[in-house]
Amino acid sequence: MANSLYFLQIIQGSILDTAQSASVVDLINQLIAFAIILAGLLSFLIPGVGQVYNGRWIWAVVWLVITPGLWIGTGGFVGWVCHFISAYQAYSYEEISG
Repeated sequence: MANSLYFLQIIQGSILDTAQSASVVDLINQLIAFAIILAGLLSFLIPGVGQVYNGRWIWAVVWLVITPGLWIGTGGFVGWVCHFISAYQAYSYEEISG
């Protein structure tokens, strides 16, 4: 995901000289905002998938292993905490790197 955001930022920088730059820049900014929200949403639904979307494979494996363990080990009480933390981590990483 970081590569696609980098590509969009390159396009954004190279289009600034055109007459329609404002609308193109707004569209690219909306796409980047959508990607940030999508990473968090994916990781909320299945912890670790947002990290895969961001290209953070080690964190993805950590969340994909820890979350089911906590769901089973605590009878579901602590499993939701992993969903929220994983979603926030995916969202904030995408926000910082994007």
